Amino acid sequence: MTVEQVAQVTKVSGRVLHALEEGDRSQLPAPVYLRGFVRAYAVAVGIDPHEVLRLVRGDIERAHRSVAPSMPGSSSRSNAALDKGAGSRILFGDAVESRRGPHASHVVLVLLAIGMFLAAWLISGHRNAPEQTTAQPELRPEIQQRVDAVGSITR
Repeated sequence: MTVEQVAQVTKVSGRVLHALEEGDRSQLPAPVYLRGFVRAYAVAVGIDPHEVLRLVRGDIERAHRSVAPSMPGSSSRSNAALDKGAGSRILFGDAVESRRGPHASHVVLVLLAIGMFLAAWLISGHRNAPEQTTAQPELRPEIQQRVDAVGSITR
């Protein structure tokens, strides 16, 4: 299978595949993309992708660290993140705080606050609600007179 055929199957650029084959670190993308490319390449040529990724983890990390600081326009902040190994932790699935973590906790806090507000509103709403009394049907005048007469006797 040629590199061009693999590029068609995997939808990975031929330039990147050639760089992978030749070990040209300057042509490799960020580790997040590179990991996916390596996985797709392994599947296309019939190799276990998990085994290949396990074997090339160190190479991918070293390739990114050696190229990233010399890239034009790279900021000192992104280089500091690379020096700390943040990119490799995200790439290789080490235990790191997810970028979605704080957002999920905010959602939980908002839902908790809404629940507490609703509970307080329902509790206070039942205390302040006017008592409902059943309406007495009006009696016809002749019946009302009889009821009043009986009521005056029993008092």
